[in-house]
Amino acid sequence: MCSSDLSIGQTETGAEIQKVYEIIKSHYEICRTDLARKTSKYADKDRLDVIIKTLHDAGLITSRMIGNKLNYVVTE
Repeated sequence: MCSSDLSIGQTETGAEIQKVYEIIKSHYEICRTDLARKTSKYADKDRLDVIIKTLHDAGLITSRMIGNKLNYVVTE
């Protein structure tokens, strides 16, 4: 993907993906625990896993371990 902007249709799934991406983007890097707290109203653990995989597969985020915490980072 050439742009860091996420272009997804206005489906419920697309809206969830967009919300999660915007949260990660606003922090640049966020640990999974904090992200799960921020998204718990609309995405349970399994749904969050699917959303993260989608963002990762699209090349919009990457993940890395810092100590014992999994962090998600916006790719540039």
